[in-house]
Amino acid sequence: MVETNSLGLTVTLRSSHTEQEGGSNVSTRAEDLATKVEQSLKDLLAAVEASTPEQCAARCSDGEWTQGFSAYHAAMNIGPITQTVKGVADGQPFPGMSMESIDADNAVQATEHAGCTVSETVDLLKDSAPAAVSMVRSLRRSA
Repeated sequence: MVETNSLGLTVTLRSSHTEQEGGSNVSTRAEDLATKVEQSLKDLLAAVEASTPEQCAARCSDGEWTQGFSAYHAAMNIGPITQTVKGVADGQPFPGMSMESIDADNAVQATEHAGCTVSETVDLLKDSAPAAVSMVRSLRRSA
């Protein structure tokens, strides 16, 4: 089934994303969570689109990153986080990573994308959001 989601993006959904167990829909929790994820991404997109250049350039309260890069960082990591959650849901072990390696990766991203634009962030959000919502929607209760 193809539908246009609340972000205005066209997504393809599997036609059999609901299952019955004892008369109750076991994907109800996944659907509820997908709705929350979709709304959160929609809210993030709206906030980014409404950002002024001054807001994007302003430092976050910790003083480390700009608000613009923080939004870009969130958008950039939707895909990898989605893949990690899907892997764990499929029974793969959680990837080994330390806070030191995460901090190092974040520092590289902050340097490489310090001058990111609102347009780049919007594009990233629109590219990664449908897959994230679709993945959450596809989650099933294990047998």
